[in-house]
Amino acid sequence: TNNVTRKTVKVSEPLILENPHIKVEACLCERVDDRMPVNRFEEEAPRIPVDIDTIWCFVRVFGRPGYEKGKKTEITYLWYYNGKLVHSYTQEVGFNPAARGWRTYAFKNLHGRIGTWRLEIVAKHRQLASLSFETY
Repeated sequence: TNNVTRKTVKVSEPLILENPHIKVEACLCERVDDRMPVNRFEEEAPRIPVDIDTIWCFVRVFGRPGYEKGKKTEITYLWYYNGKLVHSYTQEVGFNPAARGWRTYAFKNLHGRIGTWRLEIVAKHRQLASLSFETY
């Protein structure tokens, strides 16, 4: 016979990122000032001059009213250059049902590297956003 012990664990609160009502908006920009993007790159995969030197990603996290009160989770920024992971950064974020959302940002110094870049924003192995750009 199979001697498998099964244990039932009661979860008092559901996992936040499994909630389909959680929404993330992200954009690339030249900088973030007072938690707002400045000089957004509106194109889907913009060509960005390398002399900008630093690329910023502005992120807003939205949640359903009441569900997210006081809860936080982590999101990770994965920066790829020419298909290779070159940097990752994890930060704790909350949820805000207000129109502006929970506002945060990440940035990457380009160090004069010309080529194809991709930024993936993930949480709990779930991709929340993917942004691509090319430097010249």
